[in-house]
Amino acid sequence: GPLNFTMFLQIFGERLTGSDSEDALRNAFKMFDDANTGSLDEEYFRDLMKNMGDNFTDDEIRQTWKEAPITAGKLDYNKFVNNIKRGKEDE
Repeated sequence: GPLNFTMFLQIFGERLTGSDSEDALRNAFKMFDDANTGSLDEEYFRDLMKNMGDNFTDDEIRQTWKEAPITAGKLDYNKFVNNIKRGKEDE
């Protein structure tokens, strides 16, 4: 069914306890990727984080951006999910 941003954040929270699969996380991002590009516009994702569900603070967003694979203003959510579940490639 439809996924709102609060449910999306809940999936991320559950990830911290290791309960969600990579597919579940990837599918959560896909719900916001209407063009099915594998990426989300950085500003769109920032707006979602700040204004929907449990609002992220500017500091929480800065911390997320340090780890997020953002290139040319696009968040590669497939890489981001890999980073969340497996750690960054350079670790």
